[in-house]
Amino acid sequence: MSIFGFRKTQMVSAEDALPGRPESMPVPALHEVLHTMGYVAACAPHHTLRGHVSDDPADLMYAGRLPWKPRALDVNRDDYFGHRGNSCPDLAHDPLLVHQTP
Repeated sequence: MSIFGFRKTQMVSAEDALPGRPESMPVPALHEVLHTMGYVAACAPHHTLRGHVSDDPADLMYAGRLPWKPRALDVNRDDYFGHRGNSCPDLAHDPLLVHQTP
């Protein structure tokens, strides 16, 4: 089985990617797009393994010993999305995603 060309791997299966709707979004592709945009920066509190976070396997950018079960962006809002109090890049305010009125 594949998700938009991504073959099922040990990291994530189609069924685990988006429970109930594995066809709705290419999760591994979104993960890689965020890497291309520079996330997760080394200054993030839970940064690990070159651009990943270590605090929760439900996080889209998780890497670690537990099985990856992506269900959220920045689970605790302290590494790369909607965080406060540090100078790390924040996806919630990324100019590529934020609509600017002309």
